[in-house]
Amino acid sequence: MNTIVRGWLNYFMSYCKSAVKCTIQCLNERLCRWVRHKFKRFRGHKIKAKTWLQELAKRELNMFAHWALGWKP
Repeated sequence: MNTIVRGWLNYFMSYCKSAVKCTIQCLNERLCRWVRHKFKRFRGHKIKAKTWLQELAKRELNMFAHWALGWKP
């Protein structure tokens, strides 16, 4: 997924940055939803899952291409 997102960002960042922002926000929300389904301790806790993703983004900056570019959750 990371290579697809990186290629997509490189292409569309030169055309319409505002559309990219909305799409990246949707991607971050989808990651938060995945965390809530993957880990039992986050089920029903949207804020805790988002906080955990934010801490992960600080520690592992290069995990996702959009995090490395500064589009953190």
